[in-house]
Amino acid sequence: MPSDTEPETVTAKPLPGEQTTTRSPPDINPNTHILGVCGTTNIKSTAAPDEDGWMVTDLFTWKGIFKGLGASQTWMTCFDPGDLVDKYEKDHPQGPYVLGDPYEDGRAVVLSSKQLNSARQNLLIGPDTGETDFRDRFLQIFRQICIKAAETDGSVLLLIVAHGDLEVSDGGLNLGLIPQYLPKRYDPSLLLTPEMLSKALSGLPELKIITFLTSCFSGNWVITPEWTPHSDPVMASAHKNEIARSWACSTEGRFSGGVFTTYVLQELLKEAKIIEEGQDLPESKDRTWVAWYERVKSLMAQLRCRSELGGSLPQFTSTGGTSSFWSRTGYPMGRYLENWNEFPKIPKSKWADPHKSKRVRTEDVSQDDVDTYWTFVNDAHKAFPLSTNNNDRSGGSSWSGATGQRLRSKTKDLAHRYLSSTPPDETIPSNRWIFTTSNRLLAGKYDPEELTDLENALSWRLYTMDEAEKMVKVLKLDQKMVPIAKWDFAEWSGRELEGRGQESKRTVFNKNLSIVQEWPLVTQPPGVNCGPGWMKPHHYLAAAFSAN
Repeated sequence: MPSDTEPETVTAKPLPGEQTTTRSPPDINPNTHILGVCGTTNIKSTAAPDEDGWMVTDLFTWKGIFKGLGASQTWMTCFDPGDLVDKYEKDHPQGPYVLGDPYEDGRAVVLSSKQLNSARQNLLIGPDTGETDFRDRFLQIFRQICIKAAETDGSVLLLIVAHGDLEVSDGGLNLGLIPQYLPKRYDPSLLLTPEMLSKALSGLPELKIITFLTSCFSGNWVITPEWTPHSDPVMASAHKNEIARSWACSTEGRFSGGVFTTYVLQELLKEAKIIEEGQDLPESKDRTWVAWYERVKSLMAQLRCRSELGGSLPQFTSTGGTSSFWSRTGYPMGRYLENWNEFPKIPKSKWADPHKSKRVRTEDVSQDDVDTYWTFVNDAHKAFPLSTNNNDRSGGSSWSGATGQRLRSKTKDLAHRYLSSTPPDETIPSNRWIFTTSNRLLAGKYDPEELTDLENALSWRLYTMDEAEKMVKVLKLDQKMVPIAKWDFAEWSGRELEGRGQESKRTVFNKNLSIVQEWPLVTQPPGVNCGPGWMKPHHYLAAAFSAN
């Protein structure tokens, strides 16, 4: 049964003589106390696989990989994994929570009905009130674990999977807060900050803490003097002003885990496989913290938004950045591989946007592949019968002034048009909500409370597209531009800006973009934050100026 008390720890004892040298973090030994926390709540179905479920995936991935290791383990959520499985597995019979690139085979199912017993081991389910109760409970548990580690000369691995904030704080983390989506911003006092973690250590002797963060803007935790003196290293999935990336939405409607988690784990498992196969691993002096960072950075760089305008690159801090890695004692690397192999594996998505596959160069994508993909997309976005529920609880004023059934019908039309207009990267949080809610609306699964916000956001985004296209035509810059609804920035920039010899074009484009970004195009509806990630109209304008 779920409880709000610290769970008993189930860990394996090390075997005599098990020792090797690692070249990849994290470092787990018999004295390591592991604390992992997932900040997403399932209020408003936020933990669904097509919303913030990628955070659920990240947490249960590492929980499975670390199974049986360390001096103690505590994993914290504000939801019961059984409730998630009961609610979402019917739509995802292979498993609702999956880790891995949807364009690659061998994706791992990390949470499903068959895995619930393992998922609940060492799991502490905290209060799910939508307020600060879960954050405050986490701080209590963190201090308790640090006290225990200090008493035994142990270390702490702190793994936090949560949304990061940049609007009202410098990378503050959302632990269990009710989702605000587009219209509102959080009060900064509600977030978890480095100062709070630092205060939780007050009066304790110095101990080794490793911090692993998957959140947007987590690079702020790397540079803040409030936390870096207490943790070495801090590993962050994104720089201080960058969003963190999940994998693109799969055909089945899942955001299958974080890119950072995937590649850090890939490096760890690759090393484990080399050792298990009896091959010689280079001496630890051949790889430093900086070398590891550059490797993970190079992998993540392949998946950044085009022209270095978005996405994320990892960041780390270590006083010994050029030092070699440590000796791993107590556990063989093969333990990680064994735990990974226990996850069921599934193949890649049946349908996937060929332009987003890192395995294929843009110029090698065939028109047949593109046509097949868009046939699938258009079929998926055909009108679905909407609910006849007339209990319209949506508050505020809609852009069109519509209410009730007319508002639902109007928003459905806008959603269909938006999803058919090659919208930008849906893994960006401000785009994800619109992408997911639009698809739910078309499938008749909408939340009436969100209709007004969705109609306002869709109307504003589509109007800005129209204004950008009109401006291009008025200025007679449209000779080399297709209509904006058919224009894909990733495809265009891959052809026009990427690769060697395109440096001058990129410079011109980025200069034009910095200018057109100052143009508001269309005023946002009062009180509605329509998403800072909406760049398509300005990308289109900058591309038109650059092409002419």
